[in-house]
Amino acid sequence: MDGNLNEKVVCCFCGESLNIMEAAVIILKPNIDSDELQQLFCHKIHFVERIDKGIVLHPDFYEDSLP
Repeated sequence: MDGNLNEKVVCCFCGESLNIMEAAVIILKPNIDSDELQQLFCHKIHFVERIDKGIVLHPDFYEDSLP
């Protein structure tokens, strides 16, 4: 990422582009011992819809993504 606040990224759930400043960022490690990371982006609502309802999320996920 070059720090451009208007930069577009692709949602890993729907494949549509969105502004990086509006995206949720998902950081993945292949396993607990890995030093390698992968960064994915998504619409917050897509993440909230797909995560198990028993998982407590940061309040910002609900503030910006639910109707």
